[in-house]
Amino acid sequence: MLYENTIWLGSSSKAVCLLPEMANRHGLITGATGTGKTVTLQVLAEGFSSMGVPVFLADVKGDLSGMVKMGENSSKISERLTQCGVPGFQFRSFPAVFWDVYGEGGLNDMLAQGEKDLAAGKAQLDAGKAQYAAGQRAYAEGKAKLAEFEKGQEAYDKGLAEYEAGKALV
Repeated sequence: MLYENTIWLGSSSKAVCLLPEMANRHGLITGATGTGKTVTLQVLAEGFSSMGVPVFLADVKGDLSGMVKMGENSSKISERLTQCGVPGFQFRSFPAVFWDVYGEGGLNDMLAQGEKDLAAGKAQLDAGKAQYAAGQRAYAEGKAKLAEFEKGQEAYDKGLAEYEAGKALV
């Protein structure tokens, strides 16, 4: 999360942030199970992505793949945000491309799915165009019938007027 043009990492007596201009240094995230290594990496990646910096992550276990989906609020998250004094937090998703070194999934699957989605979208567009054309034809037919009806109505009105005029002469 960005905080005053820095990457917010946490809070102590004040916000602990990484200055973007210092982010070109080496870093190491270590710790025992459950100490927040993955979350720290995710926070850094999200911060860089928010600044428009491309991020490459080797995520062997898939722990970070959830970044592509917008988060959802819960009482635990709200409590933690309040506890840390995080101002103006908003859930969002982050762009990602998945690579697969074996060529069995990842980017290849995404491209294949994208092609399927594109074909499905084209089919829907074609169906929509056909429905639009059918609607246009029905509209033109209805308009022609209305014009025909109006001509008939005019003839009826004229005949009625002539009848009334003739009746008045008798």
